[in-house]
Amino acid sequence: MRSVWLAVMLLGAGNVPMQAWAQVPPVTPPPATPDAGDAPKPDDIPPPVPMDEVPAPPPAEEAPAPPKESAPKKQDMSPPDAWVPRTQATLRVMNKIDSTVQTLSVPVGGSTNYQSLTIKLSGCFVRPPDLPDDAAAHLTITDSRPDLPGFDAWMLKNEPALNMLQHPVYDVQLAGCA
Repeated sequence: MRSVWLAVMLLGAGNVPMQAWAQVPPVTPPPATPDAGDAPKPDDIPPPVPMDEVPAPPPAEEAPAPPKESAPKKQDMSPPDAWVPRTQATLRVMNKIDSTVQTLSVPVGGSTNYQSLTIKLSGCFVRPPDLPDDAAAHLTITDSRPDLPGFDAWMLKNEPALNMLQHPVYDVQLAGCA
């Protein structure tokens, strides 16, 4: 039936003025029956609900109480510049010529001798247990030979190259404080 109507329209189109064409309504196909697998049409989807109109969720049951602390609370961490004094320092001294290493214990306020060196310890400190491990010692190192350099400064266990004895024969390193 459509093909006949279409043929009539095409054959008779030459005799119809253009103004009449504009008045002819467009042909629309019949509505299709929706299948279960068809996607929803834009008219079928409801508009989004504004956030201020969204209903609040239903109240939940009361949350369980947090477990009671059985262990005592830990103390606050120590300040980052905290140091704890100790009574002696452990030093490693190396003779660069014969590659011998000697471990020395020096009491705070005391001194010790190693070959031509005299090592005096003014103070030895460690970090509190809740901070990263480190030690610092104030050393005064002199050589019995007057033309060789000495040392009078702090040494750090974790940063040995930061402040070190600049000696052609000996190397001194802080191993820790006790």
